[in-house]
Amino acid sequence: MNRLDKMHLSVFSDEPSQLHRLLIVDDEPRIRLSIRNMLDESGLEISECETGCGAITALETQEFDLVLLDINLPDISGLEVMEWISASKIQVSVIFVSADDSIDSAILALRKGAVEFVRKPHELEEIKHKSETFCIVVVWNEAML
Repeated sequence: MNRLDKMHLSVFSDEPSQLHRLLIVDDEPRIRLSIRNMLDESGLEISECETGCGAITALETQEFDLVLLDINLPDISGLEVMEWISASKIQVSVIFVSADDSIDSAILALRKGAVEFVRKPHELEEIKHKSETFCIVVVWNEAML
């Protein structure tokens, strides 16, 4: 087993010290449930909220490694949440997950600091891949320090 395999296993182990924290922010309960079910066995500690204000509250009170953030939320937009994250200097990576099919939205999200943009619901499997890849990279970077 090579070093990367060992790191991959540690990301998805049951050891509490190895858990990475994920926040899912989406106003659609079925999307949150689908993402949670898809990532359930990944070893991530998953929290959810349905509004932008809820996301800000969660980010103010807890530490997360990754946020899956919808652009179109009922109160404030995911882009506004991203601006708040940047202004508050919160150390978290953001993957935008949106049904918005405008290329402008994707470009704007990436310019605001998102690490990825994934379209829902058609690319939900891509969310799993990107989330797991992100965690492998985080563990690899931590191992290199």
